Amino acid sequence: MRRLLAAVGFLTIIPLPRKIKITAEDHGGSAIFYPLVGLGIGMALAFMFRQMTDLAPPLPIFAILVVAMSMISGGLHMDGLADSFDGFMSARPREQALEIMRDSRMGAMGGLAMMSVLLIKFSSLAVMDGNVPALALVMAAVAGRGAMSLAIVIFPYVRAEGLGAPLSGRAGWGTVVMALLITGLAGVYTGFSGLTGAGYYMWAIMLVWTVVFGLYCRRRIGGMTGDTYGALCETTEALALFIVAGHVYGG
Repeated sequence: MRRLLAAVGFLTIIPLPRKIKITAEDHGGSAIFYPLVGLGIGMALAFMFRQMTDLAPPLPIFAILVVAMSMISGGLHMDGLADSFDGFMSARPREQALEIMRDSRMGAMGGLAMMSVLLIKFSSLAVMDGNVPALALVMAAVAGRGAMSLAIVIFPYVRAEGLGAPLSGRAGWGTVVMALLITGLAGVYTGFSGLTGAGYYMWAIMLVWTVVFGLYCRRRIGGMTGDTYGALCETTEALALFIVAGHVYGG
């Protein structure tokens, strides 16, 4: 139970009861529950969408939902996205790129990456109608957290310290099974509910993008960092929504 609570506390801004003490071991083993936390986040976003549909036009609602997707983590994943792209696009050697990623100041490439992801999410939701946005939000949230679980197991962590350091070496292949299982079930559910193609293949999309992004990180900086985990989550969410939008557009 503490590992599940550790995942909730790490991935969201939901405060944990003070009497619950989360250890480094709990944090390290919490990755197995990331997709489950993603499912909860997606369901909360879907609930928000359904409650607001009669209160405002679609575009303002989608803007609020996109902001909520980032705020639920306290902006942690969006910050990781910005830091990662500042480092990756700097054309500097590995060590200097890692130092740029550690810098709390945001550069032009980090800002551009943030705006790009937000625009892709918003514009993708904007072409959806009916109950499709609710289903897409669930898929995206699960896939984003599932991708992090996969990356934690598959790729090495390159820093000796940092937010992601306790996860290194503590997540086993059971974490991979859980990520694929929860994402697959969410995909099947959304497939039965109307997103046939996109829903059924979401686990494959998540897996392929995790491997592609992880291999790039390993070639560029030697592996993953806490920042790249956040970047992977944000880009996976954007990719999931983009694919659903393509499914809707293509009929």
